[in-house]
Amino acid sequence: MEGPHNTHAWSGYDAIPYKDQPEPTNGPGGPWPWPEHEWEAPLHCIFAFTAVAFEHADKPQNNNLDMARWGRETMQPRNYSNSPYFELWLRSVSRYLQRSGKVTKQELIDSRTSGSTTHPAIIDEESLNRAIAIENSAKKEAVPGFGLPVGQVTIDGQVYPKYSSIDYKENSAAATPKFKVGDRVRAILLRSDSHSRHYPMYRNKIGTIVAYYGLALAEFNTFKPYYQGAYPDVNCKGFQNFLVPLYSVRFESSAIWGPQYVERGTGNSSRTMIYADMWEPYLRRIGPAVVDS
Repeated sequence: MEGPHNTHAWSGYDAIPYKDQPEPTNGPGGPWPWPEHEWEAPLHCIFAFTAVAFEHADKPQNNNLDMARWGRETMQPRNYSNSPYFELWLRSVSRYLQRSGKVTKQELIDSRTSGSTTHPAIIDEESLNRAIAIENSAKKEAVPGFGLPVGQVTIDGQVYPKYSSIDYKENSAAATPKFKVGDRVRAILLRSDSHSRHYPMYRNKIGTIVAYYGLALAEFNTFKPYYQGAYPDVNCKGFQNFLVPLYSVRFESSAIWGPQYVERGTGNSSRTMIYADMWEPYLRRIGPAVVDS
């Protein structure tokens, strides 16, 4: 979705430090490590807990990274920008636990007193309601490559969209690649309330397919040298997940940043290129590759 987490190509962050400068040394008086050392253990505990709690759960009570990332993105922009790394994930996991029925809304928004110490609420009610409203809006949206939901499923009083009437294996087996290496493609325009990996800097820009990663149905305890990650725009909704073809796309840097900000090569080409891994629904074919003389 669109928000402060999606800062690719934004300006205003000051100059990029000299690339050959020595790595900073963490310690007393030095810069903070990333993530902050006192939060590494709690962060690991949170994700270990969610992994165990939902390991064998049926959709949508399962857990996946796209759902977790989307939970961060539903935060109020000011809160997102002012929150440390650990708190971003805590907000996401707290909403996930509440949505899955593991905790109640009241348990999240109430402060807790333990002995002489009072712990603040995990999330405030306004932020929680905002996240719920964004999720509900996104569940009605069209998704690139799938369109509008074909139906919905109500589970424990919560509505989840269905973006395909066929199952995971059928849908994924039908996902034969539409593009081949050398094809010229244009990245689609997109504005969404759900989680997507289609970054703004590439939208409406023209590039060239340079690799197709292959696609295979995931099999437990079996390694296959093909891409097997679920399509994030559907996977983040939690109820369905499908495989779609994934490509490496080469963009001239001038197409991304503008010709005045890049080194020029021969002819009309850029001297530098940017390579992006992109799911097929984010792309439209516009013709064969054009090679500058």
